[in-house]
Amino acid sequence: MRSILRAGFNTLDEWRQIWQRLREGLRYPAIAYMDTDQSLTTAFADMSGTGLLVATNTNYAFKFHLSCDANATTTGIDVAVNGPSNSNGITYTQLYWTSATAAARAGSTSYDNDTASTDSNGTSRRLFEVYGIFRNGSNEGTLIGRAKRENVGSATVRAGSYGMLWPLEWS
Repeated sequence: MRSILRAGFNTLDEWRQIWQRLREGLRYPAIAYMDTDQSLTTAFADMSGTGLLVATNTNYAFKFHLSCDANATTTGIDVAVNGPSNSNGITYTQLYWTSATAAARAGSTSYDNDTASTDSNGTSRRLFEVYGIFRNGSNEGTLIGRAKRENVGSATVRAGSYGMLWPLEWS
C-alpha cells in the first residue's frame, strides 16, 4: 500500500476509484469464428461465422485468422475482407502462403483485394491473416473475412478460423 500512496494516490479508496475507471475503459474484442469447414470457389466469398458487427461512424482495429489448405501447392489461395458501403477508409495487410514454407504479404485500401496468388501451402494447413484498421462511415454493417482459390484445384478454410474486432474510441 505504501508504494501505491507514493505513486501519487492519496488514499487506497482513490486508487480503487481510478482502477475501476480504468477497468471500465478497457475494450475487449468482439470475436466470431467458423464452426464448419468451407470450400472455396474462384470468387471471393464470405467466410461463414467470421462476421463482426460494426457501428456507424466508429473506428476499429481488426484481424482475421483463416486456417487453409489446398489439394496442391499449385492451387493459389487469396484472403481479403469486405464490409459496409460508405466507409471512411480501410487499410489492411494480407499474409498468404506461396509454398509449404514461404509466405508473402500484400497491402490494400479496398475491399476484396485480389493478390492473384497462383501457389499455396498445399496440403499443409497454414494460417492466412488479414489485419488492419477500419473507419466505418454512415452505414452499420458487418466486417467479414473472405477467401477464394485460383482457377485450378480445390481449397478449404477450416473450422476454428476466426475474426476479432476492437473499437478504437474511448467513452
